Amino acid sequence: MSPSDCPWRSRSARPVAICAIPHPRGYEVLSRLLTAGRRPRLHGQLVELSGARPGERVIDIGCGTGYLTRLMALVVRRE
Repeated sequence: MSPSDCPWRSRSARPVAICAIPHPRGYEVLSRLLTAGRRPRLHGQLVELSGARPGERVIDIGCGTGYLTRLMALVVRRE
């Protein structure tokens, strides 16, 4: 079964790139509002839950402003 065979995928659907918030500052403000100021704690929990260790590689797809990426870089850097 290929991804195009998935029942939820419309045969007429075409990939569309949507940029809901085109400006980094707008993204940052919206992110802070939606997380009610808990973003540092939430991202810290994500880093812990990832189980990443020094020397490993991680990828943050759709990284927004890169905040979580920077936290992960601190965790996986070689000592």
